[in-house]
Amino acid sequence: MIPEAEPLPIAMRAYAPPPAPKWTPDAPSEWALIFDCETTRDTAHSLRFGAFQVRNDGMLERSGYFYDPVGLTSDELTILTIVARDEAVELLLVADFIADVFFPTLHQLGGLCIGFNLPFDISRLALRDKKAKGRFKGGFSFELSDDEEQPRVRVLHRSSTSAMIDLVPRRARRPGDSRGFFADVRTVAKAVLGESFTLRTLAERLQTQTRKASVEEHGATLTRAYIKYCAIDVQVTWECFATLATRYESYGLTETPLTSLASEASIGKGSLRQMAIEPWRTVQPRFAPELIGQILSTYSGGRSEVRLRREIAEVSYSDFLSMYSTVCILMNQFSFVIAQGVDHYDATDDVRGFLDGVELADLQSPETWLGLAAIVQIRPDADRLPVRAAFGDIGSDIEKAPAAQYGMAQSYLTSDELLWVTLADCIASKLITGQAPEVVQSIRFAPRGPQDGLQPIDILGNPKYRVDPYQDDFYKRLVDLRSEVKTAAARATSEGDAELAARLDTEQKALKLTASATSYGCFIELNATDREGEHVINAYGLDGVAFAARVKRDEQPGRYFHPLLGTLITGAARLMLVIAERLARDEGLDWAFMDTDSIALTKPPPLDREDFHHRVQRIRDWFSALNPYASPGSLLELEDINYGLRSDGKTGNDLEPLYCYAVSPKRYVMFNLDSHGQPIIRKASAHGLGHLLAPYDEREAPAHIPHHGRDWTSSASVAGSTTSGTSPSRPSSAIRRSTSMDCRALIVPR
Repeated sequence: MIPEAEPLPIAMRAYAPPPAPKWTPDAPSEWALIFDCETTRDTAHSLRFGAFQVRNDGMLERSGYFYDPVGLTSDELTILTIVARDEAVELLLVADFIADVFFPTLHQLGGLCIGFNLPFDISRLALRDKKAKGRFKGGFSFELSDDEEQPRVRVLHRSSTSAMIDLVPRRARRPGDSRGFFADVRTVAKAVLGESFTLRTLAERLQTQTRKASVEEHGATLTRAYIKYCAIDVQVTWECFATLATRYESYGLTETPLTSLASEASIGKGSLRQMAIEPWRTVQPRFAPELIGQILSTYSGGRSEVRLRREIAEVSYSDFLSMYSTVCILMNQFSFVIAQGVDHYDATDDVRGFLDGVELADLQSPETWLGLAAIVQIRPDADRLPVRAAFGDIGSDIEKAPAAQYGMAQSYLTSDELLWVTLADCIASKLITGQAPEVVQSIRFAPRGPQDGLQPIDILGNPKYRVDPYQDDFYKRLVDLRSEVKTAAARATSEGDAELAARLDTEQKALKLTASATSYGCFIELNATDREGEHVINAYGLDGVAFAARVKRDEQPGRYFHPLLGTLITGAARLMLVIAERLARDEGLDWAFMDTDSIALTKPPPLDREDFHHRVQRIRDWFSALNPYASPGSLLELEDINYGLRSDGKTGNDLEPLYCYAVSPKRYVMFNLDSHGQPIIRKASAHGLGHLLAPYDEREAPAHIPHHGRDWTSSASVAGSTTSGTSPSRPSSAIRRSTSMDCRALIVPR
């Protein structure tokens, strides 16, 4: 049943041709500065003292301590002086450290600055700060010295683990001025290992010779142990960096310097560069911006929706095997990646006939997916399509639209405006509504021949993981390799070889991240830069006509920006989810939420649990025919959380009733119930909970569940305060009361 229509303005992507980049980075010298700061324990976190090392080609040249005389008592300074004398190292005022060590190493010698959480430590050295401008707008510009010849240091956070940092002169920049080189070990570790670490956990993972020491209290009275703690932090930071640099060097990504790593995606993009794949915008620079605008207007991203909101339901939770890589393989997208360009042609009649005849069964054939490289202009008439709108915020008042909060949902859309969508979205709409959208025109795309000069690559530097771009489908090879490595890691674990298991686990994560980064994200990468005030740009939208737009930021496409691939891949992924939705409907089931590549199917209260699982299995089996990998089986995999926990906390072999409670997209929890009806959290999303601090430090954290699981335990308990014998899938009065509460009232740390 189609819900009653509500008039809403919708937002669609447009394309603004970017300005050319003004500079390209060079490489640091063999010099390196490693330092760490200790601060006061008040909210100001003012500098007290710090430790440093200066190395040349890895060899220690200088080391010592620096301090702020305002931050230490005379007794503390005496202790610091004695420690420096006993260790035969330098002791400098912070101003002298900056003048004689920091800037000479980084600015004059072109050395590399190394630290763990560098933005914090750099800011502790600052005399003054102000808001940064230009491409660092939104960040800080720090003045570390009164010497006008010394540059400022600019910092702009890109994420919780990554920041852009550079040196900027106080005068006009001249040719030859270095922007400096900075390596935050926290960022490098996340990129190379695919996980977030503290310095302590990173040293443990890398098995460094020196390990992080413990201190009773940060900011406490200075003691020999506290001073040594800071010096050890610097040594551990260096050893972690050196180990990570060696590991990264073994990957063989010589075209991607370590200092350019910003996230896990950097490894994947580095693999494309190492295969000598030229970006699409380089090989086909004259591709019509009007058509790029129409292509980008079809882009909607991954699907994340909640259907059963603030109610507890029994579910079966599954996700698609390497969703984006899988649809890339099915649509032969790697042939576009390595192509000399893209051709396009009118396919209106062909697509119109295809949509009129396509049925669910046709989508079990891989041949059908090879024909999805098309966009379609339609006249929407109650077609269910991905729509970006300010749902519930502004009604039909289009004047409020620019300031509203836009969200994405699959909606029944009717419009007088002609819209461009992907062919995959047209098929998805027909699967749900039973009617094909009205096709006005369609454009189909085809890759040209492969580029010359492509090079094979050993993924992660391992000859066993060789990929030849002329012979192999890069994505299929990565997923098959990951499957092999996961199997080997499980075998090593069962045989008690913990060291080998840990190494293989790191490798399988790196393979996963490489596949993820290169099968979607890099193709739609747009790096926004805030500007001072508004300026006018030319942009191209869904009608293919240039228009002037006033904006406060520029968007610089990433190296492998290819919006056609970005929209085709996400459109195909949404189609996969709609197929699962349609199969569920045909089986008499519903769903609680979807999240990019996963779906939680709900058990109707009258349905026998065994029958429910049989129906879920039939849905999963449908996707086996599409599996392109070496290992057979369904693409829709049953997640481990569907199985109960053993007494040792590990996943067992028997299915256990799994319940779901969701409040909004990407905000959900799944749990079992113990014998007292209390929730045992199995999976808890952290989206929107970043403002909550863990109620314990890293050494006390439970290994099996992150701290936000405790917050969700509270929510689930409030929502599902059931007495013994009450079915959680049928809300009690307590649940009904809670469903009208504001979400913030539910998310309360215990």
